[in-house]
Amino acid sequence: MSEMVDRVAKVLAKADGEADGDVSVMFDYYLELARAAIEAMREPTLEMINAAKWEDGSHTARIVWAEMINEALK
Repeated sequence: MSEMVDRVAKVLAKADGEADGDVSVMFDYYLELARAAIEAMREPTLEMINAAKWEDGSHTARIVWAEMINEALK
């Protein structure tokens, strides 16, 4: 599990009312939700690409973003 998946799982648990983001009771459930949330972000929106302001356009921004999400999901 990656640090990012763990971080998102803890935030989801806390938002769901678990004390201090404690995922020990439903660990797998929150990890599954975290992975799904991060995977939903794999493809950046046009606004995100434009905000990156890379000179050669969206192609590079898309590649970099996808690689960052892929790494977060490892």
